[in-house]
Amino acid sequence: MSRKSIRLKRKIQVEKEPEKEEKNLEGVQVALSKAVSREVKHSILSIFLVVIVILSSSFAIFTSIQKSENYNSITVGILKIDFSQDTANTLNLNGAYPTPDVNGLETEGYSFKISNTGNLNAQYKIRIVDDTEMIHEDGCASNLLDKSKIKVSINDGAPFLLDSKATSDYVVELATLAPSNYKDYTVKIWIDENAGNEVLGKHYHGKIIVDSVNLSTQDETV
Repeated sequence: MSRKSIRLKRKIQVEKEPEKEEKNLEGVQVALSKAVSREVKHSILSIFLVVIVILSSSFAIFTSIQKSENYNSITVGILKIDFSQDTANTLNLNGAYPTPDVNGLETEGYSFKISNTGNLNAQYKIRIVDDTEMIHEDGCASNLLDKSKIKVSINDGAPFLLDSKATSDYVVELATLAPSNYKDYTVKIWIDENAGNEVLGKHYHGKIIVDSVNLSTQDETV
């Protein structure tokens, strides 16, 4: 009887071992499945984040371009003023030195185009005035360059001192455009070569203003 019970116990032990192996295999499969699932989730999340970054960058670039175009293009009545891509209607001479006229005329200048988008003749005037907003922001109201030291040329024409236009509200050009016509302008400014050392360190903040002069004598300004 003792031998039979020993044999029976051995048989029972042998039968239980495969069950453990199957459970172990099932556990390994479950662990592998979970690991693969986590990897897939991480991969999907990474791809999703990359797509969001790309879309955000594209939108930022598009928005920047739109703002730049809107800033450099202004409409006044039936007149459209387009400043070149690298310039705007703001002028400054900060850090500049007295310059001979021949060299001042060789500077790049501030370029823009005025177009008549209507079906009637359009009269306009171009003025150069103080940029009060920038002067306030820069805090240089007590350190401004005198306009009698500033030379200006329109479309490489004869240079003139800016203060010579004071009595006409600093109008530097008065013209008329026929319908669908346009005119290109380049404004160049520099410090008069006859200015002394008192101009060193002075600031000048100005801007180009275009006034549309209507037949009804009512002006629209930019």
